[in-house]
Amino acid sequence: MYPIGTFSKLVDVSVKTLRYYHEIDLFSPSYIEPKTNYRYYSFNKFFEIEKIKLFKSFGLSLDEIKVLITTDFSTMNTLLVEQQKTLNDEKRKIENQLSLIEEMLKTDKKKIHTSFTISHVKFEERDITTVLSVREEIDLNNINLLVKKLFEKAYAYNIELVGNLMVSLTIGSPLSDVEVMMEISNESLLKEEPVDIKLIEGGQYAYLYFKGLYSDLHYAYEKLSEYAIDDNYVFIEEYVEGLVPKDLDKPLLVRPNIEKHPETFVTKLLLKL
Repeated sequence: MYPIGTFSKLVDVSVKTLRYYHEIDLFSPSYIEPKTNYRYYSFNKFFEIEKIKLFKSFGLSLDEIKVLITTDFSTMNTLLVEQQKTLNDEKRKIENQLSLIEEMLKTDKKKIHTSFTISHVKFEERDITTVLSVREEIDLNNINLLVKKLFEKAYAYNIELVGNLMVSLTIGSPLSDVEVMMEISNESLLKEEPVDIKLIEGGQYAYLYFKGLYSDLHYAYEKLSEYAIDDNYVFIEEYVEGLVPKDLDKPLLVRPNIEKHPETFVTKLLLKL
């Protein structure tokens, strides 16, 4: 048997409250000392007081709890099942909210600090394009090395590059299949040196423009991929402004245009239909 003071600490219910529960005949002690009127509680009283605490957490009044614990077990069981369902529903809502917050923290971490714009998707008919290309499986962080190889090859074979730098890639782990390309002039087509010349297929393309950090370009991919007609689609990134300087007087020292902020870089994303 536990004296009321000890029992109070063990169940985290004040002595005053235990006495009040006894007065209203909600929760009685197991034994009362006749001379001192001191209250004692047996071990089985722990379960009873925990039931009362649980029902209070449901928002029930003491009168309602008193009726409930004196009724048959089926009534109490029905209430517990209903409350269990309510709590599980609330748990799912909280878990969904936590998942949403976690996803927002992941995907929007950079977006919070940067801005970008994506144009509407448009369509165009493109001619066959002749390009000089370099293709390798590399870590995407080293894509600048492929760009350097492309310009070194053009410089070595005296091939005139025109238009914008383009990239087609298939992302993998740890290496990605990356091809960097740039259109060549008609005069360069007359040369007979064995270089990597290829044709980009003509036809109808869906495209959009993206202005912002390259790290946010995946938002443009998501938007344009809605227009893919099968699972074998290939994207082409065409760097319109910022990534490669317009003045290529030193082709072996090509690097991003330091006069432009990366958030102002413009990329045209194309998808063959």
